[in-house]
Amino acid sequence: MATSVLRTLAVRLNMNSASFRKDINKIDKRMTRLSTSMRRQANMFSGSVAQMGMTLASGFGVHQLVEAADTMTNLRNKMNATFETSEDVAHGMMDIKRIARESRSDIDAIGILYSRLTMASKNLKTSQEEIAAVTQVVANSFVISGASASEANNSTRQFIQGISSGALRGDEFRSVSENNVELLGYLADGFKMTRGELRMFAAQGGLTAEKIMPMIAKRLEETNGKIKDMRLTVGQARVLFSNAFTEMVDRVNTVYKVSDKFATLIGIMGQNMGKITLAVGTLATVLITKLL
Repeated sequence: MATSVLRTLAVRLNMNSASFRKDINKIDKRMTRLSTSMRRQANMFSGSVAQMGMTLASGFGVHQLVEAADTMTNLRNKMNATFETSEDVAHGMMDIKRIARESRSDIDAIGILYSRLTMASKNLKTSQEEIAAVTQVVANSFVISGASASEANNSTRQFIQGISSGALRGDEFRSVSENNVELLGYLADGFKMTRGELRMFAAQGGLTAEKIMPMIAKRLEETNGKIKDMRLTVGQARVLFSNAFTEMVDRVNTVYKVSDKFATLIGIMGQNMGKITLAVGTLATVLITKLL
């Protein structure tokens, strides 16, 4: 009797164990499938992120390294030609980098605007802080107005020409009024005129640099606030990425003088191109002779 009961218990235990193993195997297979699916999704996500990074960074190769180094070298040359002391040059370079970053604008375009405004307003004895403020407000106003990069560049050039000539009028005023409604509004408010009246006033030569520069500078805090509240566009993000890349290349170049050495090498090669060509031709002749 006891033997029969034990045998029955053993059979049931064996059956239960087999059933238990089947359940465990099912769970293990499901977990394996889930793990595989998760790895696949993770790889897809990583690939997407990598692709986005590659897309964003596309075009930043050797040519862009040279271009970035040249951009900063040219900016420093402009600053050295604009200011008399190394402190003012350093201050100017810091202003340009900061303004480009905060206004989401191309660093080279900001450098050109900053240096030309400085030269154009030298007779007015405008401080470097005011030049920086005017530069940033002008850059901010183009972004707020929704102007494209080409529109902003063209109108900025016209604006600088107007300031340099002493008054904003004619084609210079027309270009700014068409592509920068925000800046036009600042001037109209400053003179307490309608935009139509401002246009007539400009034709009479009333928008002199001496009058409009302080008006524009006063809008710095207001325009900075508007820029901060605006959503970052993909185009602006790419500009910021390009600026950061340029600054990074500049820092490396400042320490190791890579572009200076590269430029010197190219200069030496250019001066001795005849000898280099003769040497290469001679080597090619020797190699061909040996092959034949």
